[in-house]
Amino acid sequence: MVTWALFKKNSMFKVLKISFFEAPITNTRPHSTLSIEEVYNQIKSETHKDVVQELRSIHDIKIAKKYKAKSLDFITFSGEFSERKTERLINFSKLVCIDFDNVKNPEDAKN
Repeated sequence: MVTWALFKKNSMFKVLKISFFEAPITNTRPHSTLSIEEVYNQIKSETHKDVVQELRSIHDIKIAKKYKAKSLDFITFSGEFSERKTERLINFSKLVCIDFDNVKNPEDAKN
């Protein structure tokens, strides 16, 4: 398993490009192309803090899914796309992103 610290030391951190899409989820054209480093810095910043806090405060799963689809920007870790469709892949990043939703205790999920 590659840790974030090891990944950051690798030159691929600055070279790999992925597509960034602005909300809502129905938007299929990328807003921009970002490096993994840029994505990491954006995640660590407070850019999306208000939207994420609001999403975390919604306890009804159906309402939360609708809010997430309407309000949260998204990226395609698998690569750079001209459009959000498999056949529109420009460059494959060789990354796989796994998203664990509704984890009650994140520390347990690490084990």
